[in-house]
Amino acid sequence: MTQPRALGLLLLIVIGVFRILTGFADVTNGTGQDSITPTWEVLEFPHATYGFGDTITFRVRLGWPETEDSLRLDQPDLDLDNLELIGISEETRSETNPSEIGKHILDFSFRAIKPGVARINRIGLRWKDSKGEISSRISIPGLSFIIKPKPRLWFYVASVGAVFLLGASGALGWYVFQRPKHKRDQPETISFLETFLNDLKNTKAEWQFKGNDEKFLSEIFRIADLFLSQELDWHLKRESYNALKERAEGKWTRREVITITRFLDRLKQERFSGEIPKRDEIEATYHILFSFIEQKKVIPIE
Repeated sequence: MTQPRALGLLLLIVIGVFRILTGFADVTNGTGQDSITPTWEVLEFPHATYGFGDTITFRVRLGWPETEDSLRLDQPDLDLDNLELIGISEETRSETNPSEIGKHILDFSFRAIKPGVARINRIGLRWKDSKGEISSRISIPGLSFIIKPKPRLWFYVASVGAVFLLGASGALGWYVFQRPKHKRDQPETISFLETFLNDLKNTKAEWQFKGNDEKFLSEIFRIADLFLSQELDWHLKRESYNALKERAEGKWTRREVITITRFLDRLKQERFSGEIPKRDEIEATYHILFSFIEQKKVIPIE
């Protein structure tokens, strides 16, 4: 009796182990997709500025470890300021290029609601499997840009009317070449700078109300980056001070270049040192940028 009992016990152990392994495989297959997080990279960033009414494109490439044909993109969760989504297109690259199996291209198209600062704060993406359950998700941080007002129609109508009314090439030449250029450029320049000043004022008001010092410094950094990219086509996050000096040559004075580089050193120290400075020091940093942009509004008379 001892030997049959031992064989029976061994058989029960084998069956139990088999069931455990089978159940583990079922659990893994049933929940494996929940742990899938695709890689992503931005293929096309929006420009620093757009005209009001332009289409703003944000292109992202996503990649999975393997082909996920059963996944379907769910309604995106968008956090937008002064923007509306007008369309999303999706392209599966594995259909045209076998070396890019599992890669997808998403094109987001936006349009501004009004001129001023526009922001893509966050893009949340989710995919559902064949059962309709969420099986993959990512969150893509956004960015900001400037929306310029379009030139008014009456300006073009007046220009064309002037050509026909004057009729004479001499009068037309005086209009084109003798009219002070600063008068024509002044409204757009002031509008562009006022956008940054208003953004700074709103950011400071929010800081005074909520008291989030770290976020306030981050917003000052963002506005400074936007201003310099628009003013000099210089990017704070990826270019050197030497490049800034080269872009500013002939456009800014030497004193202005020194002022802005010292401001940037101060801002980086306050934001990235790991220690939040005192509130009066943060406000002083804010006023340096605000005063600098405000002074740029003064257009010299030629």
